[in-house]
Amino acid sequence: MPITAFFEEQQNSQYFVPESDRKQFQIEGSSAIYVRLGGDFTGRALEPFHVTLHPGQKQEVVFNHPGEEFYYVIEGQVIFTVDGQEYHLTKGDSIHFPSTLDHTWFNPTEEAAQVVSVLTPVIFKINN
Repeated sequence: MPITAFFEEQQNSQYFVPESDRKQFQIEGSSAIYVRLGGDFTGRALEPFHVTLHPGQKQEVVFNHPGEEFYYVIEGQVIFTVDGQEYHLTKGDSIHFPSTLDHTWFNPTEEAAQVVSVLTPVIFKINN
């Protein structure tokens, strides 16, 4: 029997995320800046972020994984390539696709792009 069986799992229910509590982070190998927007609670399935893509920034590695991805462009432009098809998004545009398809993104401009991203499944454990 694992030792953890003797301890009650703490139920976390942080629903509200004030702007002052949000922290920027980067994923190894990427210069994109991420800010987690969602709460932290047992059973959560969505992973919402605010993402800043620097001018000319390109995702070099083609990804695919279980789940779904949704992006909404707040400012700037982003080219998404999903399953070999290019989609040029500008302010106010969105894209939603199964992340099992090969996908990449690229900011083709000289200005930063601001994007809201919602992913499944949850890929990061929140550490406060």
